[in-house]
Amino acid sequence: MLHRRYYRNQDRQIQGKSVHFRKSGQQRCYCSRVLEVYTAAQPAIRRQDGVEISQENMDMTDQKRKIFLHSCCGPCSTAVIERLIPDYSITVFFYNPNITNEGEYHKRFETEKAFIEAFNKNHPEWTPVELMEGEYDPEAFLHFVRGYEKEPENGARCAKCFEFRMERTVRKAAELGYPLFGTTLSVSPHKKTQTINEKGYALSRRYGVDFLDESFKKKDGFRRSVDLSREYGLYRQNYCGCRFSEREGAGPEDPSLERGLDL
Repeated sequence: MLHRRYYRNQDRQIQGKSVHFRKSGQQRCYCSRVLEVYTAAQPAIRRQDGVEISQENMDMTDQKRKIFLHSCCGPCSTAVIERLIPDYSITVFFYNPNITNEGEYHKRFETEKAFIEAFNKNHPEWTPVELMEGEYDPEAFLHFVRGYEKEPENGARCAKCFEFRMERTVRKAAELGYPLFGTTLSVSPHKKTQTINEKGYALSRRYGVDFLDESFKKKDGFRRSVDLSREYGLYRQNYCGCRFSEREGAGPEDPSLERGLDL
């Protein structure tokens, strides 16, 4: 069962919307820079871009629940972020070593980064979305799915892939002190939400971090992700990521390869 928790930032720090780079160990972290600290003598502040933040909006930022959200790709994250942002302070965790082609991996990460930067710029009224990149280690993924190479798409290999990425996500969430984690994986109408949730519940019990079990495909979530991807001009890949899901001769708009899964 999901336990609702509220997280309050006792420092009452107000963050700017721009995304900045810092390197931490095996990870690259794109975090909104803290521009000013609220005090009783400051009923409102002005961000670096000139946008004024009222005390009411600062209080709303303090009261939002923090979520560590695994993102499988920029296009899938669009509708999920849009749905969650009114209620959550979001850190997106881009952890996808299942993308076994390194050039493809970097292209997808840059797409995620570009979307978050544009989204923050377009929505100054919301708490800025932060982005963290996990370690890129496709060999670890291939080792984890060894023996499942010939499984069909959306079968046992995909379930192992969900588990691999979600386990690293909740482990990092626990390490950083996030009370809640989730994933964008369920936005696809061809990924089994029940499988994703079963993995999420098990990991939640193991690490003591709550799991957001929302099915983002509901309320036409997938179609909204397609529309937002086009609105933001995002690269939309034509296969899921691993070498086993790649097929030749399909374009990025081929509906039979939407998110790399069979219809």
